[in-house]
Amino acid sequence: MTLEAAYGQIAIVNPTVPNPGDFIFTATSPTTGALETTRFNFEGLDLDLAPLNPTGLAQRYPQIVQPTNGFNAYYGAAFNVLGVPLQLESRSGLGYNSTELSLICLPRPDANDTEPLSFDPQTGLGIGVHSRNDHQFYIWQSGSYADSFQGYLDFIAGRDNASANFFDSLDAPASGQAFRSAIYGCSVANGYENPVVGSPISQQFQLVTDGLDLAAADTPTPNLSGELDESSWGVGVWTGPVSSSRQDGFELSARVAKSWRAFEGGRSLVSIDAPVTFQRMGGRKTYKGSLAVSLTHMMSRRWSLEPRIAWGYTNAPDDNLKGQVVAATLASRLTFDSLGRGTLTMGNMLGYSKVVGVRFMDRKVDGSDTENWTLLNGFAYDLPLKVRATGRSMSLRGSYMFAHMFGDDLYTRNVHLVSASLGIRLRDTTVRNRADLLRIGFNGKFAKGYSAAYAFVGYRF
Repeated sequence: MTLEAAYGQIAIVNPTVPNPGDFIFTATSPTTGALETTRFNFEGLDLDLAPLNPTGLAQRYPQIVQPTNGFNAYYGAAFNVLGVPLQLESRSGLGYNSTELSLICLPRPDANDTEPLSFDPQTGLGIGVHSRNDHQFYIWQSGSYADSFQGYLDFIAGRDNASANFFDSLDAPASGQAFRSAIYGCSVANGYENPVVGSPISQQFQLVTDGLDLAAADTPTPNLSGELDESSWGVGVWTGPVSSSRQDGFELSARVAKSWRAFEGGRSLVSIDAPVTFQRMGGRKTYKGSLAVSLTHMMSRRWSLEPRIAWGYTNAPDDNLKGQVVAATLASRLTFDSLGRGTLTMGNMLGYSKVVGVRFMDRKVDGSDTENWTLLNGFAYDLPLKVRATGRSMSLRGSYMFAHMFGDDLYTRNVHLVSASLGIRLRDTTVRNRADLLRIGFNGKFAKGYSAAYAFVGYRF
């Protein structure tokens, strides 16, 4: 186990799509025609779209509720829910109000252009060659903005509303349940921030790839007497700031693990691993916890197999999302000693994962039981160095792994994992002092629209 104090830097490589919680509002004055744009991050933004509440908008933009001089007031908003960009366009005045909400990620059945729409990062308005006929949208029309917005809220809650006429003219989901399921489905297949499944930060990806960790040492950590102590409890803690594009946050992770001999006098180990994580990013909180049981069986001195089963739970209250993931993996490690000046470890893993029990806006999501298989392959190399510390030689360990996920649609199917660390080289598991158990280094994770790098200082005990 490790105790780590680290700094994590996360960067989403897609600057023209708002971050989750970002809200860009543009209003056109009915008297001057000038645009007024406000951009902010709204904590807990979900499909209730609280920033569009009529009372708040009437105070900030009175022209959209009280048009003057017989002119209509136009306004629009771009925002992000679960990594899914949405766009709202409306006009108010002349006795009626119409509100149009575009679900960009869902193309019309007869659309020629199925690429997601991007946004101007300053105004929040849609850019590119797309037209509204390329994607699905919804229209509520009534005599006032308040009635129009209430019609939307009633729609997603599954209530009837006689004051706001709902138009479903472009084959959009015709019920609130179908709409919520469509948003969730878009976050899995077209988003990049779903904390349960589909993204590099998801519980699903972490649960599966934990089945093969080549960044860490290949053997149980030795205690201070130089012996393998498989029956002791291990505790690890990680904490540090994180940032995502324009957002800053904080992460705290803890881990408890324990190992037993599977058979008396045997070399196989049964292990349990229970990590938990809390993250706050841009005002949005996410809680994750998991439990895994594995068996490490030595087929020979060089080759080991590790079957593993795991369960994980995610609660993202500000996204109004909860979900569970179950996974099973089988990993193989093959070690080659004295290859060059160091030791090479080849790792391969096959994993299966399924998402269950997803609830979005406190309701079950149709079609949310995502199933996927994962192939994870890579290598690690330990290189002894001539540099010495505390009177002992040091070693540099580097690793690279490539994960490919197939099965149901996911936004992230391919992820590259790299690591490098520097520490004391342990020969025959001999530990002479506590400094021998200190390592420094970094871990990196790279995928479509995503990159992350973590610097760490780790202490094994």
